Amino acid sequence: MNSLSLYVSTYLVVDVFCIIMAVVIIRKVDQSFGSELEIRYFKRMIGYFLLYCLTDALWMPVNSALFGIRPFANVLLTTINVISMSFVAYFWFCYAQIMIHGFRLETVRELVLSQIPLLVLMGLCITNPQTAWLFNVNEQGAFVQGPLYYCAPLLAGGYVAAVCVQALVRASKVTSKVQRAWYGTFTKFAIIPTCAVVIDLFVGGTPAVALGALTAILFVFSSQQESRIFNDSLTGLNNRRRADQFLIDKVAHIEKTGSVYVYMLDVNLFKQINDTLGHNEGDRALQVVANGLRDAAVKCHGFVARWGGDEFVLVVDSSSATSPDEVVDIIDKSLAQACVIASLPYTLTVSTGYAVCTSSAVDPDDLIIQADQMLYERKRATHNAA
Repeated sequence: MNSLSLYVSTYLVVDVFCIIMAVVIIRKVDQSFGSELEIRYFKRMIGYFLLYCLTDALWMPVNSALFGIRPFANVLLTTINVISMSFVAYFWFCYAQIMIHGFRLETVRELVLSQIPLLVLMGLCITNPQTAWLFNVNEQGAFVQGPLYYCAPLLAGGYVAAVCVQALVRASKVTSKVQRAWYGTFTKFAIIPTCAVVIDLFVGGTPAVALGALTAILFVFSSQQESRIFNDSLTGLNNRRRADQFLIDKVAHIEKTGSVYVYMLDVNLFKQINDTLGHNEGDRALQVVANGLRDAAVKCHGFVARWGGDEFVLVVDSSSATSPDEVVDIIDKSLAQACVIASLPYTLTVSTGYAVCTSSAVDPDDLIIQADQMLYERKRATHNAA
């Protein structure tokens, strides 16, 4: 086997490895991974990554002249390769919008703005056989860069860069190390693929992009798997297990840290949303509520978790608010703002109950029971008044 054949064989082995790993990941993405829309975007991202790896595996032997192929067919193969990686970046952007901001791209304005880089790149690719603006293959079968060649990675990379900036902004606004680490996942996603693209642009002839993208996908997937331990897969908030541990620790050190308010919150008319608009919309409503509570927790320097179903728990130090009702007002305003950002066609509100803890002798479970009791007493009074 000569050096060229060995080089091509190694290149193919790397691409095949990436394909196998991507198939394994996509088969392991189940309902516990997140909402239906999150799963759909993540699987589409991996699906286009598989297409990229397939065309990349075919591209190497073709451009190494191991077997002949018409120049136009070579251009077509390269075009599919570029477009598929662009869709990987786009669906990563869509997935990240839900995970970071809790909203999906659905209005005409949002869709048009988000797809502008993708549409420009597709236009360049479609017209490339006539214009050769991106690349060309000469009669000898050699790959030739066009004057706009670097526009392709820049346009696709814009999606990754946008997510990176959004995650950094969000991370700067939270105090929880767990939440910062979660947003850091979206920032780290960009590092290895960016380095891989730079290597591919200036060195060329390496499977660096495929390996870089696979590494990033594996990182996000493993982070999601790990977050299941203490995070709710649908909302990204802390889960009940984490909330139990936090309350036990908080109550045990209450004499040192001062008294705390423990809130239980229940989404009003949530069953009606599920029954009339469907479970997908119900999932979206819970994500919007989670975003509102997350912002409220930041303002109050508190801890927030999804307790289960449409119930949430918020723990706030008494030193962060003049009264328990002040926190309730912050919750209501933060939730209203989250509804505006998500452009919901309906209004989301929550009923709230709370308990005050001033002693480490109190059982954390009793605090939840007291807050829950006040919650349902208030909810019953509201229904009776209506």
